[in-house]
Amino acid sequence: MKRTNLLIITLAGFSLCGCSPGSDENVQDAVSRLTVRAAGAEITTKSSTVPASEPVVFTGNDILWYNETTGELRFINNFTQNDDMRPYLYGSRFKFYLEDEYLFSSVIYSSSLDSRIHNNLVFYYDIIENKFYLAVGYPPIEAFHNTPEIQAEMQAERDANRKKIETEWNRFIEQMKREGRYRNSRKESVST
Repeated sequence: MKRTNLLIITLAGFSLCGCSPGSDENVQDAVSRLTVRAAGAEITTKSSTVPASEPVVFTGNDILWYNETTGELRFINNFTQNDDMRPYLYGSRFKFYLEDEYLFSSVIYSSSLDSRIHNNLVFYYDIIENKFYLAVGYPPIEAFHNTPEIQAEMQAERDANRKKIETEWNRFIEQMKREGRYRNSRKESVST
């Protein structure tokens, strides 16, 4: 009889462990509030409404994590194999929304084969590493063999462009954290 009581108490204890309301809730199972839309090649401005002509390219639910240190944006599925994303990868701009609220200016898509220099927010795919990045500027300044003065000038322009969207960027980062999709170290970007 004592063993039966001990077994019942033990099982009840296991079933109650971790059952505090919301404490073990997996945030990534929730529907993401983030939406990314293709805006075409034109320059876009902030708007209070989402144009119907902007098709959804991906949502926060498609994101496994974003690493702010490396800029890597890891998707749950490899979008390079996804026909839904492929039409928007060249020549389009991406607009990030939090629900229906527009966050930052158009994000230019660029691939690692693109030789153009961008000093604003860039969404690009590195074909060699098979990775996506959301970073301020492309290519990395370290890739230039220019003088330190030119590199400093380019970095200043990138910093100024990032400052223009600082409030919206911080909201994006906070949303990634709330959804459990945020990382911030070099070591974390290696794992999936």
